[in-house]
Amino acid sequence: MEFKSIAVAAVLTLLTAPAHAGSVTELTWLTGCWVQKAMGVTLEETWLAPSGGALLGVGRTVRDADNALRNYEFMKIDSPDGVLTFTADPSGQEGASFPVKTQTADEIVFEQSGHDFPQRVVYRKGTNGLHAHIEGVIDGQTKTINFDYERCQP
Repeated sequence: MEFKSIAVAAVLTLLTAPAHAGSVTELTWLTGCWVQKAMGVTLEETWLAPSGGALLGVGRTVRDADNALRNYEFMKIDSPDGVLTFTADPSGQEGASFPVKTQTADEIVFEQSGHDFPQRVVYRKGTNGLHAHIEGVIDGQTKTINFDYERCQP
């Protein structure tokens, strides 16, 4: 009976445990300059190395035809309250924060179910690049936007 109680307690602890605390130093694979060229636009994300307890990033989308800036975004990954959190401040929109949901050695998933879109931000280290995607529900339909980045020079 005692073993059964311990097993139940262990399962309950795992189910109610807070999001992965982690450290930004575990995300050094995200640092650097990343680019994707597709459908007449160039998307870039640049992440600074972890310092001061945070990774700082900036992204921009430029229309290739006239070299016009379409939008930009300032990003931060830090650990307020001991939980890794992705914060995005996109041009023309209110900023949003997404606490980590899961993390492995080569993937991190941030989720904020109460946000309009996206509800999830995912970064995955690839063999020759970086895959990212945002996903969520719009008008009752699940939508995913993929970003397949290659390393570039800042």
